Amino acid sequence: EQVRASYSVEQRLQESRELERSQLRLDIILEAAQAYLNVLRTKTVEQIRRQNLELTRRNLERARVRFELGAASPGEVYRWQSEIANNRRNLITASAVRNQAEIEVNRALNRPLEEPFATLEAAIDDPTLAINYETFRPYVDNQQGFQLFRRFIALRAIAASPEIGQVDRAMAAQERLLLAAKRALFVPVVAARAEVETFRNSGADISDQLGEALGEGGEFPTIDRLNWSIGLQASLPLFQGGALRSRRSQARIKLDELTLNREALRQRVEQRARAAMHAALASWAGIDLARQAAAAAKSNLELVADGYSEGVVDIVTLLDAQRQALNAELTAATANYDFFSDMMAMQRATGRFDLVRSDEERLQFLESVRNFFAEEGYEP
Repeated sequence: EQVRASYSVEQRLQESRELERSQLRLDIILEAAQAYLNVLRTKTVEQIRRQNLELTRRNLERARVRFELGAASPGEVYRWQSEIANNRRNLITASAVRNQAEIEVNRALNRPLEEPFATLEAAIDDPTLAINYETFRPYVDNQQGFQLFRRFIALRAIAASPEIGQVDRAMAAQERLLLAAKRALFVPVVAARAEVETFRNSGADISDQLGEALGEGGEFPTIDRLNWSIGLQASLPLFQGGALRSRRSQARIKLDELTLNREALRQRVEQRARAAMHAALASWAGIDLARQAAAAAKSNLELVADGYSEGVVDIVTLLDAQRQALNAELTAATANYDFFSDMMAMQRATGRFDLVRSDEERLQFLESVRNFFAEEGYEP
């Protein structure tokens, strides 16, 4: 019984190790994907910073023209020169951040840290990153549908979570240990043993060699070249000072502890999946809003820049408009990457990444969504 219990427990532990490897694999995919998206984000920021520097230089030329015409004071020229210095400093910082992000990608992919690599800009409908979000819009564009979809994602996350799977295997192993502790009270321990020994040389050869060692005329009994033994033992501990019952109680308490830990872990996994869904939907909605804000800020900047050239608008208003346009453009340009980052976090929560799934597997996932909503009686 002890041997059988140990074998069964080791099987569950091996399954837990395999799930731990799956968990590590998911974490590495998430880390590498978000690091790559961060490279795209930082490259975009660097490009926008460079464009803003060029715009500031053009505004400096406008200020010089205004100064030569007597419409501006030398302070405006100095103000734009100071702004150029700040823009250059921000551009250098953006370039350094981009280099750091590239090093992080190389580390995550186990490549030489300074090895350059090409990047491909990510689009919202890029099938290599995720299933087109428009496919799921009918399921999440209203409160009822989005609530059902969150429940579907939460159930998927719990079922596919390698963390929960590890606890389940540990519980199965503990249940087997508890059963073995109960059986130890009345099941005897039976052990069989067999042993066979052979000598390299025959018994006669050894006898001759020993006889020669004893001297002329010496004799030594013949040694058998084969020695074997068989034994069988059975024991039933009738009294061990309560050790067996104590072992059974400890196994039961450990099982109760694992049960509570699993419930706490299930709640954390579900909370992570639902929170990721909220974040992904918010970042998706923020894409269009950020673009609208950037377009409005750009139009405002053009109007203010024309007014500044004509002497109608002062430098403070132009600086404020330029900074507002810069911030709005940065937000709009990085909104896509924020959405993809949230999508990666959601997929990690569900234990599946579209990056490593085939087209057939993606369609199967979409079909499971449709079946779930049909079972709930919801027609998108």
